[in-house]
Amino acid sequence: MEEAIPENGSAVYVLYGKREPRELLGWLRKVDDLILIENDRTIESPKYPSGSGSGIKLPNDSIIEIRSVCLKGE
Repeated sequence: MEEAIPENGSAVYVLYGKREPRELLGWLRKVDDLILIENDRTIESPKYPSGSGSGIKLPNDSIIEIRSVCLKGE
């Protein structure tokens, strides 16, 4: 992967995998040498002040392409 990684919290498109490439849409969370993509998350509220979500962890070397996507209203 040669392009720059978008900012944390960005909505992103990711192409990953070496043998069988896969596609993923979600929100980016970078943690050290891992890329975390949340594809389901709560909206922050008093009940869940930091939100909660689920997704996938990807090692940097498995990412073929990653880019920001625009969400409606942004």
